[in-house]
Amino acid sequence: MNQPHTRPETLAAVRRLAGAGPELDPSRSAEATETVGRALAEAVRAFAPEVLLTSGEGADAVLAHIVARELGVRAAPFYLEEGVIEVDAALIRGRRVVLMVARGVRPLRLSTMHSFVATHDAELAGIVEVIGSPGAAAEVPVPYAALVDEPALSSDEGR
Repeated sequence: MNQPHTRPETLAAVRRLAGAGPELDPSRSAEATETVGRALAEAVRAFAPEVLLTSGEGADAVLAHIVARELGVRAAPFYLEEGVIEVDAALIRGRRVVLMVARGVRPLRLSTMHSFVATHDAELAGIVEVIGSPGAAAEVPVPYAALVDEPALSSDEGR
């Protein structure tokens, strides 16, 4: 997994948003959400996106707003229904796109997104997760980065 050393404040903020559940919840802390969003923006910046592609729901949508604001790029929300992607294709057409998700890059989503982006003459320049999926770096067809990985998140170190 392509991951820089996670700063203690970033790890603490991700833990605060994760709580005891599997999903990140931005309502747990505005400060932690901003911390994670700014760290995520730095990870995304390395891929030089023109557009940020992300789910239009939940933590993905909130964090995408922060990342887009920090980088001065557009966020293009997508909705995935029964394997069909709904997104304003004009936002990504011909552009360099980075897929950003809070957690859970799934193989089906990856292949669907990769095909969708290519269909619209865009370039999928990278994928960035807040919480890295086990084995994701080996599965994705483009550069990949994560702010933290599962073992770091669940470790007692730094708590």
